[in-house]
Amino acid sequence: MTTPEARQLCNIYRQLVDDKWRGRKVQSSFRWDMRQETLAQQLLELGYTLESFKQDANQLLDYRLLQNKDPIFSLKYFVTRKEKMGQPIDVQGIVNKTVASLRMK
Repeated sequence: MTTPEARQLCNIYRQLVDDKWRGRKVQSSFRWDMRQETLAQQLLELGYTLESFKQDANQLLDYRLLQNKDPIFSLKYFVTRKEKMGQPIDVQGIVNKTVASLRMK
C-alpha cells in the first residue's frame, strides 16, 4: 500500500517531465502506475522529501534536456542512484570509469 506522499511524488515528477518536454517529440512520457508509486515509496524511505526530490529531479531533467536526451521514464533510476550514492567504487569500477573517459577524447 502506498502513501499519499508517494502519489504526490509521482505527480511532481510527471509535472516536471511534462513541463520540460512539452511540445518536443519524446518516445513516451512518464507513465504513472502502481509500480511507480511503489518506487516513490522506496524513495521516501531512502530519505528523500518531496522538496528534495523535486530539486534533484529538476536538476537531472535540466541536464538531460541540455544533452538532447529523453527524460528518465522510471523512478527506479532515482532509487538505484540513491542506493549507490554512499557506496565506494571498487577497482573494476575505477577501471571502467577511466576507460570510458579515455574513449570520449
